[in-house]
Amino acid sequence: MSEWSLTADNLVCQTTDSGSNIVSAARKLGCTQLSCFGHNLDLAITKAVPKDKRCDRALAVARRIVSSFPCSSKRRRELTRAQANLNIPQHSLISDCKTR
Repeated sequence: MSEWSLTADNLVCQTTDSGSNIVSAARKLGCTQLSCFGHNLDLAITKAVPKDKRCDRALAVARRIVSSFPCSSKRRRELTRAQANLNIPQHSLISDCKTR
């Protein structure tokens, strides 16, 4: 906190993951702790998807498609062209990555 010139008096709330060590640290500061919505959503999806064969299959197909782009300059050019034709932001595809 000192790196950003913050003191406990400046804090209104801390957004954290649900790790017990992080929640404990927030409590020790005496600050309201708010679980991160994105982190909780990711946890819920991670637990639900393997139980649903349809989701599992859809993810496998998506992963296979996305993994083919780094190997093909033609596919990357076609993606860029399609994004431009549709007037949508031009982004590269990224693959999901499990953190644990």
